Amino acid sequence: MATLLTLSAALLTTAPAQAQPEHSFFVIHCDPGYAHLWPKLQQMVQYASAHDVPLTLELSPQWVEAILADPARIDTIRAWQAWGHEIAAHHHGIYHCFWDSLTNYPIDTIWAIRNDTSWVPASCAPGAYQGTLDAFYANLDALAGDSLLLTWGSSDEHPEVDLYPNVPYRTDGSRYDPERAFSNPYVVTHGPWTAGDQTWGPYTTCQIDYFFIDKPGKVNAVKNLYLDTDFSSNYSVVGVVTHVFNFSGSPNYFYQWIDFISGKGCKTVRQILR
Repeated sequence: MATLLTLSAALLTTAPAQAQPEHSFFVIHCDPGYAHLWPKLQQMVQYASAHDVPLTLELSPQWVEAILADPARIDTIRAWQAWGHEIAAHHHGIYHCFWDSLTNYPIDTIWAIRNDTSWVPASCAPGAYQGTLDAFYANLDALAGDSLLLTWGSSDEHPEVDLYPNVPYRTDGSRYDPERAFSNPYVVTHGPWTAGDQTWGPYTTCQIDYFFIDKPGKVNAVKNLYLDTDFSSNYSVVGVVTHVFNFSGSPNYFYQWIDFISGKGCKTVRQILR
């Protein structure tokens, strides 16, 4: 993990010299249960490409499987990579309402959490355990190809348990606080954490944050903070995230953000953190 240990002082600084963030990124979460929205993802990538905004596409296990099963989709992924978009991973762990059914947690821990309404509300589906993440890791390697898998996005109380082995970069953020769209890259150590006779971690990742957008009001909140240089000049990176299903329902916010951020240091997560 020499990349993390030698992360440049320029990235880790808390007082960038520029008036506004030097870098911007846009993560797309391709959530479990929505792989049928592939045509919508194509629309998103096409619009972003036309505006020179590279996307970081964080794909859940179900999306990766669906893509690998279709040679035409694999060819499309390779074209997107050539255009500058990043293939990354997305995982809903056992603490997430919409668990993707894969995890490295012990069986007794899985059901203790899934049946604990203080963690998983009763309105959430309990999920059906389908195995560890080993197959997902292998599929990610196949899909990422020569570009390698470098970025992981997940929702979990103990990310080290399900984390892709030795992945250097991770994204995180907020659905509620637009200030979380702004960050300076920072190093996080995950674990160690022990359950039974197993211990996971410690693993170290370099991380940047995002804010979840799904409507024009949220886009405007981030835009206003970006334009407020008293605030935004303290950060080197601005990032947002959305879901394909959000775009499918009402896409105007997506177009508004792309139109605004185009030309403003647009990069993928790996490009910023390398």
